[in-house]
Amino acid sequence: MVSRSLDGVEPGTTQAIRHAAEHVPGIVQVLDAKARWIGHELHADVAIAVDGNLTVAAADDIAATLRRA
Repeated sequence: MVSRSLDGVEPGTTQAIRHAAEHVPGIVQVLDAKARWIGHELHADVAIAVDGNLTVAAADDIAATLRRA
């Protein structure tokens, strides 16, 4: 409970987020994944690498797919 009151997440949550991101087509590498509670919502920040030859629109589509995942 103390961890949650300090915006902490349960063990395994960040790994689950990273695992989901690793299975999104077009993501070459998951560089970092962080999560924290803000109120009653879990917010995640995920840094990813995609093919550098993609257009910005194509990379944005991959990021949108990750947000839905």
